[in-house]
Amino acid sequence: PQILSLSSTATEPKPVISLHPLWTTFFQGETVMLTCNTFRFHAPEKIKLYRWYLEGEIQSETLGNTHEVRETGMYKCQAQDSPPSDAVHLLFSSGGK
Repeated sequence: PQILSLSSTATEPKPVISLHPLWTTFFQGETVMLTCNTFRFHAPEKIKLYRWYLEGEIQSETLGNTHEVRETGMYKCQAQDSPPSDAVHLLFSSGGK
């Protein structure tokens, strides 16, 4: 049988964050749903934890791959044992009142 190395995470693809709604500028008070999409070789149900970062600081750890946000900043996600995603920048605007 093939033996899998524990150091294989270095070659594992990064997760990708998708947004709902799809744009990146919002009005203050709106909520954006981020989804951490992974490309793992084994079933997603084996992933037990997702970590969400805002400006490099851990903001939340969730059991599901979605996270609601309301703040301007650079967001990243990380699935259990995966490298962090690339950052997504969201802007919440006051609308220039």
